[in-house]
Amino acid sequence: MTNPQDSLIVLSGCGTSGRLAFFITVSEGKKRVLFIGISCGLSAPFVAGQLDFCLQHPDVYTPVLVGFNPAHQARNEPIPGCTFTFHSVVTKMRELAKMQKAFLINPVLGVLLLQHS
Repeated sequence: MTNPQDSLIVLSGCGTSGRLAFFITVSEGKKRVLFIGISCGLSAPFVAGQLDFCLQHPDVYTPVLVGFNPAHQARNEPIPGCTFTFHSVVTKMRELAKMQKAFLINPVLGVLLLQHS
């Protein structure tokens, strides 16, 4: 059984709040971290960077991505200074999700069309 003092759950998005949340995840002494990155449009470079960091350290981090666009529509533009795109991070997470080593929560919201008679 894991000691609760050795574990941490972090929710992170973009902007200052997201950056502060990420810095919590790099606190020393935690053996397991459930990291939940939130990017509604699957496009925020900072969240992609956080998730990429987590994917490089699977012994400590379990990455979770929450987004509302279809996964295949994740931003595929290069991120300055990085060797990955948001799309490549999503693709890697989808592969790891098959083994339950990463998770993608992707409730794609539809559009309700009303017709007038």
